[in-house]
Amino acid sequence: MSEGRRHVYENVDICLADQYALTKAVNEQFDCEEVPTFLMGHSLGGLLTLELAASEYKDNYKGMTLLAPLIGLEDPVKIQKLLPFSKFLNLFLPTYQLVLPGAKPQAWSANWSSDPLEQGGKICPHNVVFSASVMDKLQTQTLKKADLPFLMVLAGKEDAVCNDTARSFYETSKQEKKELIMYDSCCHRGVTSDREYWPLISKDTIRWMNMIA
Repeated sequence: MSEGRRHVYENVDICLADQYALTKAVNEQFDCEEVPTFLMGHSLGGLLTLELAASEYKDNYKGMTLLAPLIGLEDPVKIQKLLPFSKFLNLFLPTYQLVLPGAKPQAWSANWSSDPLEQGGKICPHNVVFSASVMDKLQTQTLKKADLPFLMVLAGKEDAVCNDTARSFYETSKQEKKELIMYDSCCHRGVTSDREYWPLISKDTIRWMNMIA
């Protein structure tokens, strides 16, 4: 396992520049600049995907898949309660792991939650402040500019992000090439980790990308 801090997002501009740098490096290494490139992001990654689709880099991508995207929180009060304390703690201990209150993870996700590369129900003060600021910008600026074709996948048993807010973006988006899929029995983590749903989601995503490409 490599050294360095994990799950700390310095700022949006760095995240977007890093993603574009990775895209460019892969295209150059494998000589595939002419191959259509798509974005995919889950949860906070979905939010950053929308930021990328509204940025100066958007013309480098053909479309995006938003997996249970963080466009709104299922329980916004949870973060709002942490925000004042996190702003203070961020000055001294920005990477301290705060425990997020919530339901016990389902049995299938036990290994996922204990993985050292995962936060497992924790969040650092810096990321609380970061998420709050990015979500403010998302609602006032980003959603109006994000205009790539997109596939949105939502979890019927969502317990982290707000499906109503995501649906609202889908319904009001002027993008004509869009599709919404709901997996009724899937939870937020299950969108990317549940063995039952991930093969289905992968198949739907590949089908949609082939259609757009």
